[in-house]
Amino acid sequence: MGTNKLDCNHLLDYVPVVSSYNQLVFAARLYNPGNATTVNAFYVSAFFFGADMTIIDGKVAYELGFKVTGYLNDLLGLQKISDYCGYGCYAEVLSQIHWFVRINANEILPEFEAWALQNLPNLPTSW
Repeated sequence: MGTNKLDCNHLLDYVPVVSSYNQLVFAARLYNPGNATTVNAFYVSAFFFGADMTIIDGKVAYELGFKVTGYLNDLLGLQKISDYCGYGCYAEVLSQIHWFVRINANEILPEFEAWALQNLPNLPTSW
């Protein structure tokens, strides 16, 4: 039985959550209800994993890409491109903007996590 490429591509959407999932599993293994540090680490890990899944599964990057593309289209009058190179060219420009935003939106998540760990008080820096 062959591998369905669409199924594999869908799995790639979840690569950004591997780190937070592993952190959650590690924190769950160390969890001790009598130890405040392990309890805190578990809940922080659960928060970050939940945030990652919400962003990935909620298709936040897609929605953001769609909205930013529409905003830039309206702001810059990109539809005028079709007068010079046709509708296929115009569609390609919109597609490139959309994918640029989506790809970069997924890269923002690890940056947010690093910022949160550095700037929010009482969060463990490692567990």
